[in-house]
Amino acid sequence: AAYNTETTDDHVASDPIALANSITANLATICNDKVNFPKLEIMNFNNNAYNEFNNGFDGTLRAACDKSTGVTIQARQVTATYPTMCDDSPNNQSNYQYYDMTDVKDRDQCRFTWNWEMGNTNTNYAGHGPYPDEDTVECE
Repeated sequence: AAYNTETTDDHVASDPIALANSITANLATICNDKVNFPKLEIMNFNNNAYNEFNNGFDGTLRAACDKSTGVTIQARQVTATYPTMCDDSPNNQSNYQYYDMTDVKDRDQCRFTWNWEMGNTNTNYAGHGPYPDEDTVECE
């Protein structure tokens, strides 16, 4: 897939509308790319402050993928609550499916990645970020 790498261009970086258009075009490309993203159904941009400033960027994000692609973009909630995703209880349906929670190394990698992605204290498995920190279990 060909993605627009012009976002590093000074013009695009200094022009918010051009940057929004570039991001939207890249998202549209991803939504239509069924070869590289055959199972993509949702892109969640909640909890990223896109709608805090009432400038319409959240709407721009949501409109990036045509309904015919089958991909939904979420960008409405200023804050979002996510379940912990690396619980070692065997029946937790919220766990990431690509980690084996019965394998210690996989569980530690899952928790390291989750802590890094979330960067908050509400749903983390370790102390305050940035990660890794002294409480983060090293992955192998």
